[in-house]
Amino acid sequence: IRFVLSIIAPEEREEYLHFIYEDTPHFLQSGMRKQSHLFHFRGIGEKQSTLYQVTLLRSDFEENAHRFILIWQKMQPNHLPEKLFPRGTESAQLYPDTLRQLRIGRISFYNDNWYTLKSMGDETAAILEHTEEEIRTLFNGRLIETILPEDRKLVQQFFHDQLKSHGDAEMTFRIRQKFDRFLWVLLKCRLEIGSDGKEYLTGTVTDVHRSKMNQNKMQMDLKQYRALFANTQNVTYEWDMIEDTIHFSEQWYEIFGYHPKKERALAELSTNSHFHPEDITQLYGLIHNLQQGSPQQIIDVRIAKADGRYLWCRYLATAIHDEDGRLLKMVGIILNIDEEKRATKALQEKAERDSLTKLLNKTTTRQQAEEYISSMPNGAPCALLVIDLDNFKQVNDLYGHMFGDTLLESTAVEIKRLFRTQDIIGRIGGDEFMVLMRGTSDPDLAKSRCERLIFTLQNMFRSQLPDCNVGCSIGVAFAPDHGRTYYELFQRADQALYQVKRRGKNGFLFYNSTEISLLPQEDNVTALNARIDSDDAPELVYSNIVQYTFRHLYESGNVEAALQNVLEVIGTQLNISRVYIFENSEDNAYCNNTFEWCNEGVAPEIQNLQNISYEEDIPTFLENFQGQDVFCCSDVSALPRDLRDILEPQGIKSLLHCAIRDNGVFRGYVGFDDCKHKRHWTMDQINLLTFFSQMLSIILLKKRAQDATDRHAGNLRSILDSQNAWIYVIDPETCKLKFLNAKTLELAPEAKIGMHCYRALMGRESRCPGCPALNIAEEKTAEQILYNRHFQLHVLSEATLIQWENESSCMLTCREVKKEVM
Repeated sequence: IRFVLSIIAPEEREEYLHFIYEDTPHFLQSGMRKQSHLFHFRGIGEKQSTLYQVTLLRSDFEENAHRFILIWQKMQPNHLPEKLFPRGTESAQLYPDTLRQLRIGRISFYNDNWYTLKSMGDETAAILEHTEEEIRTLFNGRLIETILPEDRKLVQQFFHDQLKSHGDAEMTFRIRQKFDRFLWVLLKCRLEIGSDGKEYLTGTVTDVHRSKMNQNKMQMDLKQYRALFANTQNVTYEWDMIEDTIHFSEQWYEIFGYHPKKERALAELSTNSHFHPEDITQLYGLIHNLQQGSPQQIIDVRIAKADGRYLWCRYLATAIHDEDGRLLKMVGIILNIDEEKRATKALQEKAERDSLTKLLNKTTTRQQAEEYISSMPNGAPCALLVIDLDNFKQVNDLYGHMFGDTLLESTAVEIKRLFRTQDIIGRIGGDEFMVLMRGTSDPDLAKSRCERLIFTLQNMFRSQLPDCNVGCSIGVAFAPDHGRTYYELFQRADQALYQVKRRGKNGFLFYNSTEISLLPQEDNVTALNARIDSDDAPELVYSNIVQYTFRHLYESGNVEAALQNVLEVIGTQLNISRVYIFENSEDNAYCNNTFEWCNEGVAPEIQNLQNISYEEDIPTFLENFQGQDVFCCSDVSALPRDLRDILEPQGIKSLLHCAIRDNGVFRGYVGFDDCKHKRHWTMDQINLLTFFSQMLSIILLKKRAQDATDRHAGNLRSILDSQNAWIYVIDPETCKLKFLNAKTLELAPEAKIGMHCYRALMGRESRCPGCPALNIAEEKTAEQILYNRHFQLHVLSEATLIQWENESSCMLTCREVKKEVM
């Protein structure tokens, strides 16, 4: 310390002593991982001081550890460490009202043992139901104390494990609110270094209570009725973690076409398993979480079929622990979700793609580019090309928009052919494209691609377009030389493109700051940047509707109410008369109007449009969907008589219908009506309705299937209630009741769940002699004739080991035995 004091800048000596004697002990006691400070040192004989960054780095994360590493790093001039901001910080500051509506809040806290609060937004206070001042007063500023006690260790361990591998972390857990209530929240955060040199986490808190509670309820329902669904097409399994053996139900062979591996399941998971290699890490994580005390885990994985294809499956696992908390078994269900997963993936891809060129759309292009460029602190190496077709308006004016669309499609094909699969390629405007060449800042490679693209487009339509000199202009910017953010690179590539246009088009130019600065002030602007952020483009309006629809339907706990809201949003935004949904009967012979929204002044028709026969009422209707999913009519008066008879009395002048299909089978349709004008439907409107209909094919049909399943479950329960036997379920260890059928409740109306069966049903104070449930865990099934003193009758009691609410339980079926039979 004396030596350091002799060479440190005099004005910083007191600060250094404070760092050694106060900051360092606090660093160790608080459990922080890393803390940095800046000091100036002057070597012996040197006149100028040099700036060093002094970093405390914890080397032992055990409790009460006092070991750390002290790192001295010489800082170069103009290379001071920059404070990093998490993705989305800017938008979080700009749109607090939006965050409040979506129940998303901003938060920042130190990475110490207690997650000491640094700052938080008002929207976060609304979620936590505690102001920043209350947290500092009631909880000593420690966010860890706002987390439910039973979740704290799991949260700390999970965050620690995530931050060891990367700087981002996210987890769902429960927080304490006022009046002994709790709330499920999703915390997403990124590791930062503050101006004080301390590590802290900054990010967002999202209220996910409703969706989490719905999920938990679904899981509970699934477990409770699992014993009743033994004949379904889902696979049940039991994994003995001690013996490392796993047993699947017979449905495995029916679904996957081969007999599964049973021995050494965990030992050979990474080398010889049925799961896709990319999903093995997920399975290890699932097992680890169960071993650490988590009661349940759900993941989506791919499982191989006999023909080598993989099916997407939902893997539900429930843990069985011993008294010491050791994981003994995993039991659960494997659900076949392949069709749903692939359909959802296709919908997501459709939402990210431009409908004409099939390239990434404007929003997705920007998102992927921003994500890549921000993946490295100093900007990821890349070349950003902004491409604009020359004389495209002239092509549209002379040859029509259909030929213009063909030109755009062909241009997209050529761009994809010339660039690599890892490059980000998108359509960002009417005749504007962007390419982000990932992983390279090589000017020669960029030059070669530009020259080839210009040459290709010049010659592609020369014979068909003799009156139009079709080509392209390209502006190029390189990272990190020309910028370290997406905005900087795009702006500078766009400025280079603008210069190409001014010089006569049909060429390319790399950004040059000197040339840009020499431009007249009024020319030092860009042509594309304003359009890429425009809020007025119809494409963006429809994109917002798609995002709202997708989020609203998937997050809603009430699908039917959400659907009604979505119909209103679509109808209002597109200014149409009526939006509705028709669903087919089970035999597809009839259709019914099940949902309808009407604009002001338009009469509802839903009551008049029930049980419409495809064969008798509208025999020509289905012909409009043969080989396609869209039925578009600008003038209803041109339709066949049977359709006019049903449409014209409703005042419909033009319509647009899109099919709802289930595994390719026509199951209904979504419709738009215009009762005021003979409307010419645009491609954007057709694409919007198609997307909405495909989403319904997943969500609405899935709900109808779930309703049918619930009815089936109710029917099965009715079967149990209608049995001429006393059927009840108990805990074989404690004899406490878990379920009673209707006949049992008739016999003993005062019996309640949680009571001991021998007291509620047998009139005894202890377990019945010869109780068949006594050794049911080993015997699996048993039967015994018992005398019921309470009701003075003999019963034959048959016991069966089952799983009920995720616990080993015993189902007893009792029937009266006549004395003469005995």
